[in-house]
Amino acid sequence: MQAEQLAQLPNELFAQRANDLRDVGQRVLRLLIGASTVTATYPPNTILLAEDFMPSDMTTLDRETVKGFCTLAGGATSHVAILARSMGIPAIVGAEAHLLDLPDGTAVILDGSKGTLRLNASPNELAQVQQRITRQQTKQTTDRQWATLPSVTIDGYRIEVVANIGSLHDAKESVELGGEGVGLLRTEVI
Repeated sequence: MQAEQLAQLPNELFAQRANDLRDVGQRVLRLLIGASTVTATYPPNTILLAEDFMPSDMTTLDRETVKGFCTLAGGATSHVAILARSMGIPAIVGAEAHLLDLPDGTAVILDGSKGTLRLNASPNELAQVQQRITRQQTKQTTDRQWATLPSVTIDGYRIEVVANIGSLHDAKESVELGGEGVGLLRTEVI
């Protein structure tokens, strides 16, 4: 009932917290009845299409096999979208319902930065996207050499770099990338 009340609020930020409340409720119920959580396995280079994800679903995604996801529900300020960004997982939220009719194994190209999902991608298109991903990864590797240098603007202004973290992995990665502290500690995953 509380989740439904939140979902009806005109403020999108508050309305999207209804899913968080449902997620916590489901997790508590599973603990109370002693139910175990089943972790799904997926083939390499999977793009998941679903009605919705819960924030706790994000903790079980295998980043090696799941390369992105697209949901019908949610918005840019939902916790699932925020977690996807922080985990570096391309995602589209608020997609059209017909996407759930796609057969498993359909070749798609998900571009989270543009909010597009290209259906029935050709082998040539897939190869071009893979080349672009490789170029981006190379650039990230090159950029990392500058990560531990002090963050100072051209005019000499010092900027403190802090990170949003939700796990020990996040904290270690932040330090490797030049992070000097914690900006936001995400407790919903812990």
